Amino acid sequence: MKYYNSKKKILRAWLICAMFIGMGSLIFVIPDSGSAFRDLVDKCIAWVTICFFGSTLILLTLQAFRSGEQLEINDQGIIDYRTSLGLIQWDDIKELWVKAYTARSIETARVLCVELKNPETYIAKLPARARVIIKTFGYRPIVLSLSTLNSSFDEIVGYIKSKHPEKFK
Repeated sequence: MKYYNSKKKILRAWLICAMFIGMGSLIFVIPDSGSAFRDLVDKCIAWVTICFFGSTLILLTLQAFRSGEQLEINDQGIIDYRTSLGLIQWDDIKELWVKAYTARSIETARVLCVELKNPETYIAKLPARARVIIKTFGYRPIVLSLSTLNSSFDEIVGYIKSKHPEKFK
């Protein structure tokens, strides 16, 4: 199966980021409270919000202009064209699982985690800066975000489970 970007999903995420940037910017026009500490905290929150969602907005914009396949799942394995890992063969995959992120008991995002039997093979394919981060913080499972693809998360995971149920936790 081949999966492509969904312009509609990217636009929705882009609008949410723009909304948060706007809310962060509003903090700068609200009159000072009189408390220097509170004003400093408010300004820090505003800058963090603007920087985080601003960088996400840039990445979403770049992703919107990427054409062609973004993810392919076939008899050989998983190919994520958004990364430099290349083909992750089924024999190299130790385990797959779904991780859900929540905020105040509301599910905010789900990702597909891939644990490799021999991660060194794939780490060697990554750019130098990524290898430095992995060396510094240690190896973590590969995390595949499926949120901006043209099929739903459940459809993609369901397809993988139908082909390779033994790989799932």
